Amino acid sequence: MVELNANPYRLDIDSTHIEYAQERQVLVSINPDAHNLKAIQDIKYGIQAARRGGMRKSKCLNINHLENFEVWIK
Repeated sequence: MVELNANPYRLDIDSTHIEYAQERQVLVSINPDAHNLKAIQDIKYGIQAARRGGMRKSKCLNINHLENFEVWIK
């Protein structure tokens, strides 16, 4: 699993790496890198980058139900 850091000044991994990750069966977690409540809104930049890269829902770790996430953790 790799993180797509949704902070607009970071965006690592960016949209150009999404296809590469998916081809290798790597899950991506979109995270806002929030250090305060206002920064949680930055998640939209991560979602935009994921969409630009053609990320499939099945390859996004944090879009799953809690039960699926718990299975993945184990």
